[in-house]
Amino acid sequence: MLPFSKKTYNKYKNKLLFIPGVETVAQAFEQISWGAHLIKFFNTENFGGAQRIKTIQGATHNTLPILVTGGMRLEKIFEYVEARVLVIGAGFDIILENGQQNFQGNLDKVFIKNKLLAYVKRVKESRKKTNQQYLSEEKNTDKLLKMTGRFIGNGR
Repeated sequence: MLPFSKKTYNKYKNKLLFIPGVETVAQAFEQISWGAHLIKFFNTENFGGAQRIKTIQGATHNTLPILVTGGMRLEKIFEYVEARVLVIGAGFDIILENGQQNFQGNLDKVFIKNKLLAYVKRVKESRKKTNQQYLSEEKNTDKLLKMTGRFIGNGR
């Protein structure tokens, strides 16, 4: 949930995936230049939601590999895909909706599976509607990185 130091990137760059949390575009670009793989903006929903991401992506020519999580619901997926978010996390808000208390100690695996399948379906439909390729269907990681257009020139 925090930005990493340059020292941390240097020490673990060949061992770990880096997804720092940032508040500003300047922090995001600094983290990317040091080796971040994805960027998570703090409190996206509290500070404008998908519109905030659209503004950031527009101003940066869609160069930031943004991940969103927290507060995500099926009805919000399209607007985040439309904002050119690279990764949308399927957390408890999607899986459990408002029924989190109902699952304490009694998880229904079929229910959770169906929620995740609905999530995947919504992301695919949203990518298709916005003419964006559904990236997770590509198995070749080199091709995947080129498809995103976001990691070219970072030495990865």
